[in-house]
Amino acid sequence: VMFLIKAVLIPGLLYLALRQNGVEKIYQHGDLQGGIYDLGLAENFGPLDLEASVARNMARLYLYGSSFWEAYPELAVEYFSQVASAMPYLRDGSGWTAIERYRGALLQLGDQLARQEEWCAAFEQYQAAASIRPDAPLNSKLEESALRCTPPTPTWEESPTPTFTLTPTWTGLPPTAPAPTTTDTPQPPTDTP
Repeated sequence: VMFLIKAVLIPGLLYLALRQNGVEKIYQHGDLQGGIYDLGLAENFGPLDLEASVARNMARLYLYGSSFWEAYPELAVEYFSQVASAMPYLRDGSGWTAIERYRGALLQLGDQLARQEEWCAAFEQYQAAASIRPDAPLNSKLEESALRCTPPTPTWEESPTPTFTLTPTWTGLPPTAPAPTTTDTPQPPTDTP
């Protein structure tokens, strides 16, 4: 009978210990891989509850995002955006929180797009990063990408249409021709035979 009690009790205790340790490693110590491992072992003794499942899934997404860090920023943005929206302060062993990793991935993606001269797309990434936490270097990147995305158009000042006004000016009388007289009038030619 004692053996039967131990056979039932020990797996339950192991499950509880591994489950608790796994969740604690993920949430309190930033040991994401260790927590995932412990939760995987606990799952051998019984199904995980919702809190443990969420902790494991968020830790996995965080690690997936980290695997793309600096190499494929668009994928890092995709994974860290999910973790940051659900658990912004989940952190890894280095102390980086999910929200800061997401911001960093946005900056990396913005820089990559700027190097490719895709200024409007870079502006969107910088703007998203600034909504998390602005700083001076980011503000200058944001301004430059905004300027290059929508450069100012040259403005043409319209020249006033010239108007001409005729102003009579008196310069004296025009030279007068002698008035025709009867003797001065030419006569029509006459035909003579």
